[in-house]
Amino acid sequence: QERFHVEFCLKLPGWGGSTLNKSLSIILLVSVIGSLGALGYAIVTPKPGERFTEFYILGLGGTAQGYPDEFVMDGDKLVLVRYNGDETQQATSDSGRVILGIINHEYETTTYLVKVIVDEEPASIYFDKAKMGEIGPIELNHDEKWEYEIGFAPHHVGDNQKVEFVLYKSEERCFEASAHLWIDVKGQG
Repeated sequence: QERFHVEFCLKLPGWGGSTLNKSLSIILLVSVIGSLGALGYAIVTPKPGERFTEFYILGLGGTAQGYPDEFVMDGDKLVLVRYNGDETQQATSDSGRVILGIINHEYETTTYLVKVIVDEEPASIYFDKAKMGEIGPIELNHDEKWEYEIGFAPHHVGDNQKVEFVLYKSEERCFEASAHLWIDVKGQG
């Protein structure tokens, strides 16, 4: 029985040359395929971007205004807090309040600690219905956000007191970032 069949004869130009030409052609082909493979791998598995932590303070309205800027003390007790120097935005309180925010962009779970320093002295922090010297540990996954209202109080009367919110990274207490605002503290009367 005779079957129908087709034969193809493929001739590559220059393939009939020397063994050296054939070897170089194979090496070039393998190099191109390897380069395409490496490029594909680089595209599929990109390197992480810049590693950093966002650290910020906001006013009580959740914006970059409405910060406490004037405190009134009676002796060593805080009796009044004004926000943005506005007589209508004031509160009888034991602390000035801000919103503190941290966003982890470190591409790994990171632990943070926050302290507040007023006029170069550590200050008590009012957070989660408690008075404490620091907030932490705060453990955040990559791209996780931590944003809460906290309070602080000055220690003494005086103008132009710097309030520093200091962020430490990890439990080794390595300085990471700080944010600050300026306050005036008046005596009552």
